[in-house]
Order: sequence, then structure tokens, then C-alpha cells
Amino acid sequence: MQRYEAMYILRPTLTEEELEAAVNLFEQTLRNQGVEELLVERRGKRRLAYEIQKNKEGIYIQMNYQANGPINSELERAFRLNEQVLRHSIFREEP
Repeated sequence: MQRYEAMYILRPTLTEEELEAAVNLFEQTLRNQGVEELLVERRGKRRLAYEIQKNKEGIYIQMNYQANGPINSELERAFRLNEQVLRHSIFREEP
């Protein structure tokens, strides 16, 4: 199993309930695929380096987990289908 880090940016206009629902959706996507050692860290609202879809700020969320590679395609799909996600990226951590 490999260690991965997924970072995504959500719209800054989300209410607390919408934010919680979005984070839980991506967390459940990973848990349903059988990941191990899932750690979700909310980095908070920060100013973006450049404007994305007319947003100057975004809410940063980081997830660290241990899984097999095919699981990432399901998470990637969930990110693309969710309109609240401004940007996302998944990195493999080096041992």
C-alpha cells in the first residue's frame, strides 16, 4: 500500500453545514474503498494565489491516507463531479 495526500479547495461561500457535508462526502468515498489511516485536516480559509472561477479565497482541506492506486480514480471522479470544489490534487508520498 502507498501513502497519498489529497488537497482540495472548496468555495469560500459555503455555510458550515455545506462545508461539513462536502468534507464528509470525500471522507466517505475513501472509507467505502477501504483506505487505512485516514487523516483529514482543515486548513481554513486562505487567499488564493490567483482568481479561480471569480473566487479570491478558498477553504483548504488536506487528507492523508494509505491505499492502493485504483482508489484514487474514484476520489478524483468525486472531486470533478462536485461543483463546490475549485481545485484538487492527489500526490503520492515518497517513503
